[in-house]
Parts: sequence; C-alpha cells; structure tokens
Amino acid sequence: WNDHPKSGRCPVCGRRGLLHAHHVVLEQQVMQIDRSLRWDIRNRWLIGYHCCHWDHHHRGTRDARLPYNKVPKAALAFAHEVLGSQAAMYFYRRYKGAPRPILQSEED
Repeated sequence: WNDHPKSGRCPVCGRRGLLHAHHVVLEQQVMQIDRSLRWDIRNRWLIGYHCCHWDHHHRGTRDARLPYNKVPKAALAFAHEVLGSQAAMYFYRRYKGAPRPILQSEED
C-alpha cells in the first residue's frame, strides 16, 4: 500500500508535492465489509496530500470533493465489487460530478 513514490505530480490538480495513498472507498467502510481488502491497491489513488487529499477530507464551507471523472478505473471496479448496488450512491455523495443514481422508486 505504501510502496509508492512519496512525491510527484498530483493527478487531480497537477501540483507537485507530497503524494498520499487515498482510499477511494473509505478504509472504515472496507474494513466493515472485508478486513482482508483494507490494503487492496485497486482502492488506492495517489493524490497530492496538501493540495487535494486534505481538502477532500476537510471541506469546510466549499465543495472540495475529488472529481469522479478522475477516479482510477481500478478503484471504480473495486468499489462496485465491494459495495455492489450501493457504489453509485457512494460516489454520488463523496465525489464531485458523479452521476446521480437512479433510485428504485424512480424506476417504477
């Protein structure tokens, strides 16, 4: 999990600096489902610590969620594997620009 470059260009904003291994699906949520998947690198997204990771978790009054369209494909697949039908709502709530999920009642 931590075997990655410690600095480089953030894939979200392009700034150079410290890189952080971000859990796309929250570590706590993964642990509740299957503890063996805690450090699965498919759920790892290397992003800038000071520029994007910090803001994502400490938004304050502005929407600093990470952009859905930049989430790595492996992490999207991991989320759908682990969260199943709840993955769409998870991304909609936690990542900027994620498509709004169609709720069961809206399909009827």
